Amino acid sequence: PGTGSFRCHVRIDYQAGGLIHEISFGLGCGNAVVVDSIRRAIWKTQPLPVKDKNQPGSLDFDFVP
Repeated sequence: PGTGSFRCHVRIDYQAGGLIHEISFGLGCGNAVVVDSIRRAIWKTQPLPVKDKNQPGSLDFDFVP
């Protein structure tokens, strides 16, 4: 896909303290290489800078390069 036409829904579930528990992707996120690249980049961000470090939670967003 051309620039701007690629969109991938991502969900990050995290534990208290901002440690990532699971990363999931919506349908149509591209090939395995793209998904793996996004996943590796997200794992490198932990611990996530969450507001309430005492509560688990999740983040949902659309990744658009």
